[in-house]
Amino acid sequence: MGNKIVLDAIETHAEGEPSRIVTSAAELVLGNTMAERFAYCQQSLDWLRRLLLREPRGYPALCAVLMLPPVNPGSHFGIIVLEQGGFTPMSGSNTICTVTAAVESGLVPVPSGATSVEVVIDTAVGIIRATAHLDGPKVRNVTVAN
Repeated sequence: MGNKIVLDAIETHAEGEPSRIVTSAAELVLGNTMAERFAYCQQSLDWLRRLLLREPRGYPALCAVLMLPPVNPGSHFGIIVLEQGGFTPMSGSNTICTVTAAVESGLVPVPSGATSVEVVIDTAVGIIRATAHLDGPKVRNVTVAN
């Protein structure tokens, strides 16, 4: 029997742009900084990008995000974005999708009664700040500043 890989993912979209948020790939990605992690993904994990995005598991419009432990103090998590043509250091719609998935799934804590929550994200191009605007437990929209 071959190697077995099990990944957890949350399917999301930002105004119809689909994104698969992989929450369990941390052990696959090496590097101490997000730039190192990004370079490692480009050099060693293209097989994973193709596995997640291409048929029979994916389709031409799909993107994905590897949600990783943060590298900077105060950040909630790090992201590596996977697109059909390769890895990219930042993507607005995929950031929106990741913030939504992280807040609604409880991976980012939300104070009781809050109407918004700031989410700090490590990327290969630096720290990104996003605000998830809430309607109860649901994210209604996300503002990204980068």
